[in-house]
Amino acid sequence: RAPSRGSRSASRAAGHWLAFDATKPVVRNRALAGTAGEGTCQPGPTVLCLFDDRFEVTVTWNDPRSGDSGVGNALPLEGNDTTGTFWFFQPENLELLVKTIDGTSLNGHFWVFFGGLTDLPYTLRVVDTVTGNSKEYENPFGNLVGRTDTEALDPE
Repeated sequence: RAPSRGSRSASRAAGHWLAFDATKPVVRNRALAGTAGEGTCQPGPTVLCLFDDRFEVTVTWNDPRSGDSGVGNALPLEGNDTTGTFWFFQPENLELLVKTIDGTSLNGHFWVFFGGLTDLPYTLRVVDTVTGNSKEYENPFGNLVGRTDTEALDPE
């Protein structure tokens, strides 16, 4: 378990402990991450664009019980370009939350965190439209947990 004291906390990332100080503001390292507007993600009904349109996020799913399959419907969060959601069946029934974090000042990578609110198998794909790098995450049937990937995408 990560040590915690007062406003300071730590998180395990890539096998190492990273310390965060909640009393100090987090500053995005745009020198490494690129500047706003460099991303070319085009939002659409099934495409979630995050981090100034740098990351294109999509998801496909299937239901082994019924044989149904499809693509996730993107639902950005108003006023937040680093986090969004997906729904599969109805807009009021969210299935997946996805968050991107600029961790380049800590370990040289962008981070991807996601949490599933479904037990259906799905494949989450995150594409860095600046570098062309991409990462896919497979969620097996019955799994209700998400993932934290602190080495998801290299910014260069």
